Amino acid sequence: MPPTTSIRYYNEFGNPLVDIDTRAHGFEILTNYRKLEDMAFYRHLEELKEYIQIHHRFPPSNHKSHAGLLGWIYGLRRIYIGQAHGIITNEQKEELDKIGFVWNPYEEKLNDIYIHLKCFIEQGNNYLSSKYVDPVDGFKLGDKICKLKQRGPLRTRYCGTPLNNEQFEKFDHLGVNWQIGGPLLKPKM
Repeated sequence: MPPTTSIRYYNEFGNPLVDIDTRAHGFEILTNYRKLEDMAFYRHLEELKEYIQIHHRFPPSNHKSHAGLLGWIYGLRRIYIGQAHGIITNEQKEELDKIGFVWNPYEEKLNDIYIHLKCFIEQGNNYLSSKYVDPVDGFKLGDKICKLKQRGPLRTRYCGTPLNNEQFEKFDHLGVNWQIGGPLLKPKM
C-alpha cells in the first residue's frame, strides 16, 4: 500500500473541507507549523516576563494558577537536555538567558546550598544545627544539609538524585560530615 500523500479534513456534517497534498506542500506545512510554534514560544516568554516583573522570581513548581506556563518551562528544560523532541533556537535560548532562565533547577538548588554553607563557615561557624535558619534570608541551611547528606556516598536508601563526584567533592571540601547521624559538619582540628 503506497504511503498517504494527502490529508482530508471534514466539517461536522461529514463533508470534505480541505484536501492537503502533503507530498507537494510538505515544506510549506512544516514552515507554517514552525511559525505557530514560534508564536507559542514568544507568547509564553511574554507571560513569563510579566510574572517575573510582578513577583520578582520564577513561578514555583506547584503554582496551579500558572500550570500552562509551568508545563512550557518543564518542556523547555526537557528539550534542552535531550529528553524530549523539539527545537530551541539560539535566539530563543538567548532570550531566555537574558531573563535568567534556569536550565537545571537541581544544580541551582545545590549552588544555593553551597553558597549559604560557605558564608556560614567563612563567618567562623563550625557547628551547624539541623534547625539552623539563615537570619538574613530565611534559608533553612541545617535542613538542606541534612537532606544533602542523604544524597552523599553513604546513602542507605533512595533519597533523590545522588550527588555526582564533582558535587560531592565541592561539599566535602567545605567539611560536610557524610556519616549518617553524626554532626552536620566535621569538627575542625
